[in-house]
Amino acid sequence: MGTLCNMALDDEGIDVRALIEETLSDFEIIATEATGAILYSRDRTHPDLRRNLYAAVIATHAGLASLDYAKRTYTPETDVVAPIDANDQFLKATGYAREYMEAARRRLSKKGEPTVGAHASRVALQRLESGFRAADLLYRLGLNYEGDAVARQILEQIAWSLVAGGKEDITALSKVLARKSVGDLGKLLPPIGLLYGQLSKTTHAGLDQHRGAYVARVDANDLVVLTWSRRRESAKLLMQLADAWVVVWEHTQRTFLTKRVSYSSPSDLIPSDQRKFLKKAAFLVEAIDESAEDLG
Repeated sequence: MGTLCNMALDDEGIDVRALIEETLSDFEIIATEATGAILYSRDRTHPDLRRNLYAAVIATHAGLASLDYAKRTYTPETDVVAPIDANDQFLKATGYAREYMEAARRRLSKKGEPTVGAHASRVALQRLESGFRAADLLYRLGLNYEGDAVARQILEQIAWSLVAGGKEDITALSKVLARKSVGDLGKLLPPIGLLYGQLSKTTHAGLDQHRGAYVARVDANDLVVLTWSRRRESAKLLMQLADAWVVVWEHTQRTFLTKRVSYSSPSDLIPSDQRKFLKKAAFLVEAIDESAEDLG
């Protein structure tokens, strides 16, 4: 099992890129016209960090020399707890998906030597962690066309991993093509075909997709929509990809796993249609309420 890393250490040996990705995976925002958006990690926050950052923003904007004065005078001693919104619900759903994939990865035993194909599949699937992070962030920012393009690439790489896992030598492995492998993945997981078609339409956007991003107005100030809230649909899509990832991981690495959760028995090659993840995922996606969201 490979160790995932970013290879971006600074002079003090700190993996800066990893910290940036960690922050972007679950961030809070302080936004003002004067200072722009300040992002900080919700998972790593000190109890006073939000208040201290607000004080720094106020002091900078008002030209105050004392941060302590700005903090005492202009910031409350305790933050008002914000209500749970669509973004929180989206993070809960996608966080569950990431935990599901990581749990599957941890079940890989170090015993035994994998075939060339099984090893290549293992590497490709683990590398996709960065793809999931990228799609997650794009969707949260409302960059849905761009998120769909990354999601399509994730799906193709999962499909490639499935076919690659059955190859015995480098020559056979080198002939595996990602796009042509999607059909094999669709045989294992029938809904994948429909999902791939949906993502392909967005990735290769044509007239209908561009019409959907154009709003004509009576004042002649027409709008081209760059971002819009689509968290429920996007979370559902990421859940489908996470499920496919685990199904393929357990298929290609089955002889090296301590346990499989997508299949009814160790000898099965077809995933169970009673996978617990699907029920929990559907519940978390349904809980996402976008009624008050407006990113456009």
